[in-house]
Amino acid sequence: MADRLFPDALRFLSPTETLKNFAFDFADDILASDSLHAVNSSVTAIDDEGTDVSATIVSGKNVSGTNLRATIGAVTKDKNYLVTYRAIMTTSGEAVEKYLKVKARQMSAVG
Repeated sequence: MADRLFPDALRFLSPTETLKNFAFDFADDILASDSLHAVNSSVTAIDDEGTDVSATIVSGKNVSGTNLRATIGAVTKDKNYLVTYRAIMTTSGEAVEKYLKVKARQMSAVG
């Protein structure tokens, strides 16, 4: 199980890139009689200073089956972000979180 210190995924993005429809699959966290709540599930982001930057870098949140998706972009060079995918179950109301660490770096074409 991941937490904020050890995220489920790590991605490097340049400030000009967008991570389109990045998803976490919550299939292993959902009981057979339950499903993801499309409205109450959320994707939020904070930067290294703890500032909520969700409105700036997160867009297009949606639920598709057992996947919670969002597009991540408009990152600032040399900043790090913690993106929290919070899935709320429709029947039980249980909340499960998965974490994406995004490091914004200017990437060289030569590596």
